[in-house]
Amino acid sequence: MLARPFLIGLMALTTLPLSQQQMQRVMPLVDTHALLSVHNLSDDVSLLSVGERWSPNGVHEGMFVSLYGASTGSPDKSPRLVATMDIQAWLLRGDGTAISQIERRDVKVNGIVFTFAPVPAKELAGVVVSVNGTLFVREVKAS
Repeated sequence: MLARPFLIGLMALTTLPLSQQQMQRVMPLVDTHALLSVHNLSDDVSLLSVGERWSPNGVHEGMFVSLYGASTGSPDKSPRLVATMDIQAWLLRGDGTAISQIERRDVKVNGIVFTFAPVPAKELAGVVVSVNGTLFVREVKAS
């Protein structure tokens, strides 16, 4: 008997609009600015992206490197999951020093995102990615 009023109350609560603050906790708003995009980095990695993350109020939140796995092109064969690969990433400044890595997290759509400390984009010189022991180096040209 109590299940029906409980269900109706739950449905009413879930349909109430969320405030802007509540929305940002559920789905943080982040603006990104791409600095480099490399397609078909390897047989297993279809996309490498390097960019900056900005909050809605203009605060530079940091840099990111994202990698996404390649599809097999066949519905019968599953792609190799990026999360199961041995992957490392470094962002390098022009003087050869590395930018501090903050976090590595898996993305549900067969990807990995590395976040780095915020630095001016003009300081970036390149990205180095190791995929299962093979190094890939790309120059980053920030304007």
